[in-house]
Amino acid sequence: MKTPTALIFALLTPLWVSAALDPVRLETAVSRVIVFETPAPVPVDYCLLDLPAHLIYRVLPDYPRELRERGIMGSVEVEAIVDTIGRVHTAKAVRADYPAFADAAVKAVLDWHFEPALMEGRPVAVRVTVPFRFVIPSLLAQK
Repeated sequence: MKTPTALIFALLTPLWVSAALDPVRLETAVSRVIVFETPAPVPVDYCLLDLPAHLIYRVLPDYPRELRERGIMGSVEVEAIVDTIGRVHTAKAVRADYPAFADAAVKAVLDWHFEPALMEGRPVAVRVTVPFRFVIPSLLAQK
């Protein structure tokens, strides 16, 4: 799931701005739209880092309902590129017991946020690998 990032600059016409209770009308005309494609971040080799990326916000994956109902457990390994501001730029499952587990894990990782990795004191993009285990606690207790 690779989505290019685009910066779009446009002048809007007309633009209404509400300041307190007095609306202000700004008259502008669209003059041009410029689209810049930002290149995908190139991850730095892990051994060159001063400080690795540090997870600060995570979303847990949803357990796929059909697999939970059938009592199926499994694991997934997700590889993600974390950019220089700590966002997950891309994520893909490199190993998964079931495709539904892979989809759930990738969807969750795309919402994660990191403190960016540092090399020579500057933020850099890195590749991280995240393992997931989908476990039904009630089934584990029975074994």
